[in-house]
Amino acid sequence: MTTVAPPVSIVIATYNRAQLLPESMDSVLGQDYPDLELLVVDDGSTDRTRKVLKRYAKRHPPERLRYVSQANGGQARALNHGYGLARGELIGYLCDDDLLAPGAIAMQARALVSNPDAAVAYSGYRIIDADGVVEDVVRPIEYEPAEALRLHDTAIGPGGLVRRRALEASSKWPVTMRFMADLVLWVDIGLRGPAVRVPEPLVSWRRHPGSVTLSVGAEHAREHLTAYKRALALDGFPVLNEAERAEGLRNACLWAAIFGGPAATWPGDRFMVLDLHRKRISAAAAGCDLATEPDWDTVERAAALYRELVEVVIELCDEREPPPPRPAAAAGLEPAEAILRSVGALPAADGSLREVGEAQMRLGLIEAAIAAGAATDPSTNRFRIVDLERTRLRDPIRSTLERLGFVGSAAETAAELERLRGELARLRDGRGATPAPR
Repeated sequence: MTTVAPPVSIVIATYNRAQLLPESMDSVLGQDYPDLELLVVDDGSTDRTRKVLKRYAKRHPPERLRYVSQANGGQARALNHGYGLARGELIGYLCDDDLLAPGAIAMQARALVSNPDAAVAYSGYRIIDADGVVEDVVRPIEYEPAEALRLHDTAIGPGGLVRRRALEASSKWPVTMRFMADLVLWVDIGLRGPAVRVPEPLVSWRRHPGSVTLSVGAEHAREHLTAYKRALALDGFPVLNEAERAEGLRNACLWAAIFGGPAATWPGDRFMVLDLHRKRISAAAAGCDLATEPDWDTVERAAALYRELVEVVIELCDEREPPPPRPAAAAGLEPAEAILRSVGALPAADGSLREVGEAQMRLGLIEAAIAAGAATDPSTNRFRIVDLERTRLRDPIRSTLERLGFVGSAAETAAELERLRGELARLRDGRGATPAPR
């Protein structure tokens, strides 16, 4: 039975982070929640981690802090090990370099007590750099498994609390995945009951060069496709229509292309990919002052204006230099998956993976995204792909579009949108022309 303050267990899986681990542990141990335990699973560290844990164990009773060590097996195995040892009715995890804000556990536990049917509670979060400086404040989407898969957005991050019954009914962390296991985990959990969003940023996610999340290469690229396939195949996953499945595959392809190799291997700088969803959830992308509470209505407005701006920019560029005829190309889900198999992003029928260079794989991923995109509703696309061989997107308009995508307030975006609409209208009026063919 749920109590007013159900017992909570937080699991930290750690590997060779002796310098950062104490700050993460302190952020949990300093919580004001009355019935809270911290479980740390040392995943075979070879640095000073064991000494750090022994020092903490001397200062905290075992009902407040426990730690275990295992042979190195990866984050997923370590977290699953910790879940098996946890005594809490509500269970969460925290990365060994991330931080909980004061009161984070109490606020999320209260949200679950108030919503007894909910499977998980999660919050907004801050993105901090290696020195703890805030780089962004994120308010994730209202979580729903099908929408998370369509957008290819994990949404629920470290610090979220899940009910034990929902966790035990799931398959827990996929141990064969290194980069995108959390997307599959939270879709699985989300099928066990509703998710409750606490909008306040209660977690700080640390972004630094050593972060696994920022690793690039073919393995990371393939996991985006694997995560999409595994989540879609989970028991109880709702039936998606073709447009929704195509949008999910398209977004997985584009994330795979982004993480498929260093920026220098981007295929000939032929494509420009603009993330329209990020503007909806990122205070920094909307040009907000990160020292104050973001106005999320203004953030949403900045995102809507930016989506309009992107389309007006493309119309203007095509009006200035009409694009060449579009070559015939296979379009739809099946052609997209055929492209992915041809560049080794998906396995062939016999399970083998073709090995190709990073640039070739990334180009194939974008071509597959374009093929899948033919079956989607463009008005709801997360990403806008600009083929620079067709749309001559030149500076300074290209630089302005990129800048406003990363940091562009609603007011600044609206002003640029009005200016470019006026330029487009004058150009068309001067020619007496109809819009350029798409």
